[in-house]
Amino acid sequence: MFDARRFKTRAAIDARGTVTPLEPRLLFSAVSFAQPSYYAAGIRTPPGSGAQHVAAGDFNNDGVADLVVVGNDVRLVTVVGDYVRVLPGRGDGTFGAPVVSPGMLQPHSSSVAVADLNRDGNLDAVVSEDTTEGLVYVLLGNGDGTFEPAQSFHSGANSRDVAVADFNGDRVPDLAVADASPWAPFGTRIASRYAGALLIGVGDGTFERERFIDTGNRPQHFVEAGDVNGDGHPDTVFGQVVIGAGDFVAPESAVFASIAFLDVPARPPTTVPAAITGLRLADLDGDGKLDVATSAMRDFLGNNAVAATLAGVGDGRFSPPKLFDLPAVANDVVVADFNAHGRPDQAVSSDDGRWGRPTPVPAVFTLENLGRGAFGDGQIFPLPDDGNYPGRLTAGRFNRDPLPDVAVALPNSNRVGVLVNDTPAIIPGRSGLRTVPPTFSSTALARFTVTGPRPTVDAFQVSIRWGDGTAATAGSIVANGDGSFTVLGNHTYRRAGLYRVSIVVGLPQAGLARHLSAVLRVVQR
Repeated sequence: MFDARRFKTRAAIDARGTVTPLEPRLLFSAVSFAQPSYYAAGIRTPPGSGAQHVAAGDFNNDGVADLVVVGNDVRLVTVVGDYVRVLPGRGDGTFGAPVVSPGMLQPHSSSVAVADLNRDGNLDAVVSEDTTEGLVYVLLGNGDGTFEPAQSFHSGANSRDVAVADFNGDRVPDLAVADASPWAPFGTRIASRYAGALLIGVGDGTFERERFIDTGNRPQHFVEAGDVNGDGHPDTVFGQVVIGAGDFVAPESAVFASIAFLDVPARPPTTVPAAITGLRLADLDGDGKLDVATSAMRDFLGNNAVAATLAGVGDGRFSPPKLFDLPAVANDVVVADFNAHGRPDQAVSSDDGRWGRPTPVPAVFTLENLGRGAFGDGQIFPLPDDGNYPGRLTAGRFNRDPLPDVAVALPNSNRVGVLVNDTPAIIPGRSGLRTVPPTFSSTALARFTVTGPRPTVDAFQVSIRWGDGTAATAGSIVANGDGSFTVLGNHTYRRAGLYRVSIVVGLPQAGLARHLSAVLRVVQR
């Protein structure tokens, strides 16, 4: 992906054919979403807790992202149990009616994760349960949007979150579980303690008895899996709310890593001066090391939310957090490149206080990644057809274009709100080595797509630097039958060799420009 920090100048061809520089910050659009749409996940007749957790994945094997939703039907006689249902994606950003699977879960679901746990090619779901005897439920997918009845596995005590990865290197998915209370492996006489739980996968969707993950005798409320110490194997990264939601003023949290499969001490924690409400891993600053993104609350007395980022040091430790204020409540965070600039942005489920309604208006805040660990001011996207705080959120490609969209669980209405990404962006295609003669014309150099309204070829401006020290020249654009565009160019090289060609494609009407590249092998024929 293109990184604006690597290039000091940009160039485009204006209407007079003059090559003019482009400011790096004008290369990409601000994130934007279409008007939200809403999809029922269950029955809405109060009371009840409604849709709470959501994740994206292709559960019916049609090549389109679906949504799996976990929640409680809202009805006059509340069913004592949570559902797990799939909203099938249609591939255009919309979703069908929920597909119902047999069976219910206990009404204390705390998270949902998605993976192929039995290696049959169908996506499965795993749900953690926040009960005294902590459980994870495994629901094996049938490949048609339905699940087999859930199997339960002991996972500690008050299991708050679950992550899936191959921790022991046997190519079978395992589970790491965050536990908020002391526990001991089921059926043993080992003394109880605070620890994460590791469940080794057998390969058929079942798991061995849980074992400890060292957490320094700290409770945990969030867990993610990723290689944070650079050894090529996934580690566990835990988030701990040190002072819980019952203490409304000045809560704080700790973030720390541990190696799941080895009995070694957890890495030293990093303090976050807020109560974590969501946690994700990504390389936020572009240094090749995984960092932590969290949503959090400075206190619970008002709109004092923050997005906190912790840079990975590379040995399993994290630097002190950078805090980005959000004038609202923060319930969860996801990380994705929302405007195709090659850097992961953040989206936070929140509320929009600008409406002045007596009930909250659910919303999503996005923070654009400016590079080197900096984020821009938040943009807010409300979901005004609901009337309470949102639940968890997920990112996925719901309409087949390259930009990630967002789905938010809405407990109050037992629905999912969907924000389809319509950010204008130029998306580079794959670039390979091309062999050309010293002189050529109308030769294809690079391919790209455009999101948002489809422009005509005349709307583009193209500047090409040929890598041989000659002046930049203008290129041309042709439209392809699959909706993509191709850059064509003419040039004469004086000698054979390899040349890296730098191309800037501009779309002035959208305020966009994008750097593309090609490698040419010039040969005498």
